[in-house]
Amino acid sequence: MLAQNFKTATDLGIEDVELEALIKVLGMLERGEIKAPPPKANFGSTPNPNIAPTMFCMSFIKAGGECGTAACILGWAQIVADNDDIFEVTKGPCEALFYPYDEAIRCRNPAQAAIALRNFLTFGEPRWHEALAGQPND
Repeated sequence: MLAQNFKTATDLGIEDVELEALIKVLGMLERGEIKAPPPKANFGSTPNPNIAPTMFCMSFIKAGGECGTAACILGWAQIVADNDDIFEVTKGPCEALFYPYDEAIRCRNPAQAAIALRNFLTFGEPRWHEALAGQPND
């Protein structure tokens, strides 16, 4: 297996704990540990504090609904780091990863998110359109 060739936290403009959290989330996404929600899942903006998210959805940092709970890349990073205060995301290097401006990107599947996250860790940008190319959205 080839060694990872990720940028350093300094190169990415983030903290070491944030880099470690993103690498853990990438592994979870690539191993299929974070599943896509069922079709037409309806999440609200308030997560159930008693249930850890089990699914992936780019529309909410952390959310819950009748179908269960889900989180985006940022939400999952906060979960694995056990720290809701990591990442300054409104402006900065992770903004394009966590808050893509293209609405079509918002509800993509875990495999596509893994590609975008790997791109971010490797190149410093998510390259969402590359991550979406040739990948089904279900």
